[in-house]
Amino acid sequence: MFTGPDVPTLEFNSFRSFREGFFSNVLNPKTVIFYMAFLPQFIDPDKGALWQSITVAAIHFTVAMIWQCLLASMVDRAKSWLENPKCSRTFDGLTGSMMIFLGIRLMFTD
Repeated sequence: MFTGPDVPTLEFNSFRSFREGFFSNVLNPKTVIFYMAFLPQFIDPDKGALWQSITVAAIHFTVAMIWQCLLASMVDRAKSWLENPKCSRTFDGLTGSMMIFLGIRLMFTD
């Protein structure tokens, strides 16, 4: 990250992060396509589609939020674990060995 007198630093703002994530999802055309393809499978045509759609979307949102929070928690714990110099050295050795192995394997392919 660049630092210095000319580079402003941004402080963490949870409302700003929520707003950016919300608008990123709402304005993403893939999200609309997903819901247009996914939701109709669970809608009973004999009942009101609006409330059924909102209910299914709310269930999907709740499950996704639980999953994302668990994932963020695991990444936070992994960050502190990977910052350990011994772990970092081991991880670098393993990934370096994998790259050498893949390079040797690629060398002998047709």
